[in-house]
Amino acid sequence: MVGLNNCFIVDRIGRGGGLMFLWKDWLDVSVKSFTIGHIDAMVREEDNNCWSFTGFYGEPYQSQKSVSWAFLHRLRGMDRLPWLVVGYFNKIISSGEKSERLCKRSSAIEAFREVVDDCGLIDMGFQGSQFTWTNRRLR
Repeated sequence: MVGLNNCFIVDRIGRGGGLMFLWKDWLDVSVKSFTIGHIDAMVREEDNNCWSFTGFYGEPYQSQKSVSWAFLHRLRGMDRLPWLVVGYFNKIISSGEKSERLCKRSSAIEAFREVVDDCGLIDMGFQGSQFTWTNRRLR
């Protein structure tokens, strides 16, 4: 057991999706809103520090990316607490995050960079494999 006794679940639709937010007992969590693509909550620690948490799954289709970005902007405007956003954005922020040599849509990368900057988000890095999805292809 991972020691996380509390959870909030957004059920999947069909075969894919679904979100789960887990937290420890010493946190007081109030879920503010949720959809199939996000869970937004206010977290209060034992010492009364408060911050916002958003678990996020970005739209997978390029034609819908602007919907994801507008939604992040709306969430950012809800309050001015420190904000932690985790999840999968379904977009890269630089061509170095893709194993192919040419990145075809630099305007799409730029749009994602803009929302990251506008919302004051910082990439915290990662551990593990450089690529989260490989399609089982060799490099």
